[in-house]
Amino acid sequence: MKRLLYSCGSYARLLFHRQQSGLKGVQRYSKRVLNAVHQESDESRIKDVEPPSDPEGVDPSSQRDLATPSDQDPLSQPDFFGVEKMTSVRELFEARVHLGHKAGAWNPLMKPYLFGTRAGIHIIDLDKTLRHLRLALNVTGHIAYRNGIILFVNERSQFERLVQQTARDCGEYFVSQKWRGGTLTNSYMLLGTLRLPDLVIFLSAPPSKTAIKEVAMSNIPSIGIVDSDCNPNLIMYPVPGNDDTPSAVLLYCRLFGEVIRRAKEKREETRELGNGEPEKIVSDSEGHKAGGTTDTVNKT
Repeated sequence: MKRLLYSCGSYARLLFHRQQSGLKGVQRYSKRVLNAVHQESDESRIKDVEPPSDPEGVDPSSQRDLATPSDQDPLSQPDFFGVEKMTSVRELFEARVHLGHKAGAWNPLMKPYLFGTRAGIHIIDLDKTLRHLRLALNVTGHIAYRNGIILFVNERSQFERLVQQTARDCGEYFVSQKWRGGTLTNSYMLLGTLRLPDLVIFLSAPPSKTAIKEVAMSNIPSIGIVDSDCNPNLIMYPVPGNDDTPSAVLLYCRLFGEVIRRAKEKREETRELGNGEPEKIVSDSEGHKAGGTTDTVNKT
């Protein structure tokens, strides 16, 4: 209203000035009027965009619940499960993850992951191990968050009870004895199910490559600890590291078990907050979860 009155008054003065001063004076005066109007509109525009003051008694931390949908999407966050702080190079070194096999018993495909040779033994580059391990933990967390089936595989008798306990603690499945051929490629005849795992974790390279080949043939993502004598090309997410020392295998079990539990806790939090159930992984075939009825794949 003030702006309208100001414009009307200016227009009246403009007509009076035209009668008194002629065309040139009118042009100069009209230019001053237009500049004043533009200046007033700019000041009002700045005032309009000023944020309102926070009301008294409102906690700024309460605004955290107003996150955008992109912030709530786990895939949009690089470290949704906090795997960056789960381990370090020092911890890997203390667990003897860097110790490989003798220099004469190595696979040339592991050369990019080796730091060098000391006393005739290959030393694994722990910087690369840490980078690949964090990637593997992140993949495991996302699959567990979406209610995927995770299978731990280890055929070495000295780690049998450790692998079993790790799988049971996080509510997943395990194979801790010799792999039976056709467990995945002929699962309906051996296990009575068509549902295959969504991820297979090899905590140590199996003596026979049957399990690794079946996982690849079934197009199932795999994570594997590959020592200096292993072929990393057979694993989708290889993690270079020692797979013989108990302290190293114990560290792997603790890390993978912990990230699975974190992912399931995040899933429960999402459900309790009313954001809906996380999108589940859809397999190519329908069926029940593998395990529980045979000795090949176990959960309990």
